[in-house]
Amino acid sequence: MADLPFGWVPDEDGLQEQTEQRYWYDEARQQVQSLIEADDNEDTFHYRALQQFRPAQYRDTRLLSLNQGSVGSCVGVATARLIDHLQALDISFRKQNETFCGLTCPEWCYATGREAGGMLGGGDGSTNSGQLKALERFGVLFQQEYQGHDLRKYETGRCRDWGRRGVPEALKAEARKHKLLKSYRVRSVAEWWSLAGAGYPINLCSGWGGSGSRDRDGYMRKSQRWSHSMGNPGTRRSHSSRGKSFLICNSWGSGWAKNGAIWPDDMPFGSFWIGESDASWIIRNGEVIAYADFEGGFQKPYEWNKEVDWSKDDVNIKWDDDSPQF
Repeated sequence: MADLPFGWVPDEDGLQEQTEQRYWYDEARQQVQSLIEADDNEDTFHYRALQQFRPAQYRDTRLLSLNQGSVGSCVGVATARLIDHLQALDISFRKQNETFCGLTCPEWCYATGREAGGMLGGGDGSTNSGQLKALERFGVLFQQEYQGHDLRKYETGRCRDWGRRGVPEALKAEARKHKLLKSYRVRSVAEWWSLAGAGYPINLCSGWGGSGSRDRDGYMRKSQRWSHSMGNPGTRRSHSSRGKSFLICNSWGSGWAKNGAIWPDDMPFGSFWIGESDASWIIRNGEVIAYADFEGGFQKPYEWNKEVDWSKDDVNIKWDDDSPQF
């Protein structure tokens, strides 16, 4: 009997259908090329944006790591945290007129990704293509209470249950208010570099596996083979010998990869750097996707017909006797 899938399951045809075969993709490719041409090539540390909205996710200025537990939910868990970053960057970096909805529910992302990918039933794991389809079709829920479902804390039991039976139908209408409208398949280090610099979080699914510890510069050596999804929260650095480099955040808890150098001082827990050669390997052998155009929470427009409460006016002008009269 063949082994049931666990973790990331490749699906090249499905991924092309969700990205490069879309009617709008040529325009997106032109936009990315414009980013490359306009890039200032400065280091960026966009994981810091989330602290403005959810400071409890940080310990001593360092972002805590999510922990998927014993479920093969890496695609959904990585996606959830990247949507968190995208929301924060849309508001603080791109100055969009939105409100931060809340932290994204990993169980919802994982289970809807399995549903959209036709994987409900036995086993764990999911496809990147199914996850993208779910983000566009079903949207996301946040770590809140919905109709008797308390999603405030990630639970492996619910993650595995929903991943096999599907999410409650009654919750789908609320989730459709918050969809990811566009994604981009990264095909070169130059594209990844510029998209990260422009504040677009990036999901990387591949067989790249690390040693579990960082070296004196904060980099991790490729030494294993994983079938795994991780996230790059729009964070990059240029290194004298390793070239264009990217920060990678894992979903195995804040206690993972504790050994090795931390750079910069607020480097997220459970994260590490990879250099240009590793980034190129992941692009060639995996699925690297940038997220954009998320429907967050929108502020209500000003109600111009609303009666003004002058009692709350704190501007009191005292006119001098010789002030001009109108």
